[in-house]
Amino acid sequence: MIYITIYDLLKAKISALPQFKSIDWFNNQYQNTEKETAEAYPACYIEIQDPVTWKNASAKMQSGTVKFMLHVVVNNLKTEPHATLILAQDLFVALHSVRLIDGAGNQISGEMTRNFTELPTRYRQLKVCKIGFECEVFDISAMEQGVLTSTAFSINTSFQA
Repeated sequence: MIYITIYDLLKAKISALPQFKSIDWFNNQYQNTEKETAEAYPACYIEIQDPVTWKNASAKMQSGTVKFMLHVVVNNLKTEPHATLILAQDLFVALHSVRLIDGAGNQISGEMTRNFTELPTRYRQLKVCKIGFECEVFDISAMEQGVLTSTAFSINTSFQA
């Protein structure tokens, strides 16, 4: 399913940042710390937001704007938000204008764009900063493997004064 692919590709991009000790699906972890198992911090939780409105791009491909929120979580008893904001900025630098490419070399998204950042909020001993992104995603999972497609376009090279 396309959501698992998006999650796996985002996790791989975030894993390239050694600052994060754990990366996982968002499941209200920091709001349920007494019920959850121990987590390594700093953590990044990936929340793919719904609904996604899909449009037919071709007989076997759909596209839609996917919004996702990254929850940057730091175990920090200090009052200043610096550590959390620095990690949020690291994520922005790592993901802004990046396209997601699957394991077969298919581009499955347009460029990711940050659409919001929330200032850090305290949850018990944790500080959480949320950063939102969106991108156009192309779901080609209905296409048969190995099917070649062609794209035709033209470039107008005439100059008008």
